Amino acid sequence: MPPVLVSPLIVLREHPSGSVSAHPAASPSFVAFGADRDAALGELRLFLSAYLPKASADVVQQLVVPEEAVLEHFTIALPYRSRTTKNRPKYERLRSPVAFDCVVVPGRGGARWVLVSALDHICYVGAARTVETQAVVAREVERLFHASDFEGGRVLDLLPPLTTTVERLDVELDELLHAGERGRARTEALKRKQAQLLLESVGRRVKAPREAVLHREQQATSMRALLESTDRSSIVLVGPEAAG
Repeated sequence: MPPVLVSPLIVLREHPSGSVSAHPAASPSFVAFGADRDAALGELRLFLSAYLPKASADVVQQLVVPEEAVLEHFTIALPYRSRTTKNRPKYERLRSPVAFDCVVVPGRGGARWVLVSALDHICYVGAARTVETQAVVAREVERLFHASDFEGGRVLDLLPPLTTTVERLDVELDELLHAGERGRARTEALKRKQAQLLLESVGRRVKAPREAVLHREQQATSMRALLESTDRSSIVLVGPEAAG
């Protein structure tokens, strides 16, 4: 049976410093950096290989973004905020055009979802307003900008990189599931070992008797009733080993 592949939608950015960053389009906080494209994707693949096996199906679907997505550029004039201008009315503040690279995903009935990675925000554009996508996204971004504390150096984080592209990153799901199962098995084995050490520190390991225990039906019945009771019971057996 061929391996099952999941292909999360990845945003690749080339920065002025020469480094490259890569992150899932639906989760900009999961970002990996590298000296080039292959290094950034390799780091991100390592992270996803450890994260996806533990994630729910809804999270995996969100990261994959199964719909066809395109990269679009929106230029939005944002008001400049500083210590001298933040108390001025919004209409008196200077505005600077900022280019945002956004991932546009089609929704039901012709609607659109716009993923603004720089702000880790998603805008919804109804089917009747798709021709106004630029204006809708601009108003949403400006509203978020005013509601957030973007001043000084934080504004620099919004500046666009040299280049931005989107692509799919193939990850073998079968391999990830097996890796997750191996990790869970190691965790369970460690828990059992720790529990065994704890028991041995307060008790003594008793070996199974070589011969059948005779004439202890009443005691065995009483002990079975205690162990199977709905109330939690701790039973201590006192006596030499194999005493019956």
